[in-house]
Amino acid sequence: PFSKLREIHVINDSVGDQELVVFWKAGTGTPFGNVSVNVGSSGVFSREVNDQTLTFQKINNGFEDLETMSLWNIVGKAIEGPLTGEQLTPIVSGEHFWFAWSVFIPDTIVWQP
Repeated sequence: PFSKLREIHVINDSVGDQELVVFWKAGTGTPFGNVSVNVGSSGVFSREVNDQTLTFQKINNGFEDLETMSLWNIVGKAIEGPLTGEQLTPIVSGEHFWFAWSVFIPDTIVWQP
């Protein structure tokens, strides 16, 4: 849930044998007309780069991997450090409203820290 992502900004986890990272960043508003709520946005990526599994943390101006100290942006691109220019592989995901999603897929497991 974005309410959790807003607090922690980064999730390093795995689903099955897929190592993944979820980034969250403030600054995206809701698409509902006159409602002015900063809901933020997320990106979901594989943590595997050049046969290495990276671990990420939030820093002031983006996300940093602990292994190389490279700086990454919300779209999974390294913009500073030894991995500059590398692109994390996106994992298909969606930013859905729970009230709508849960009607169609009620057995969905919601991630908890």
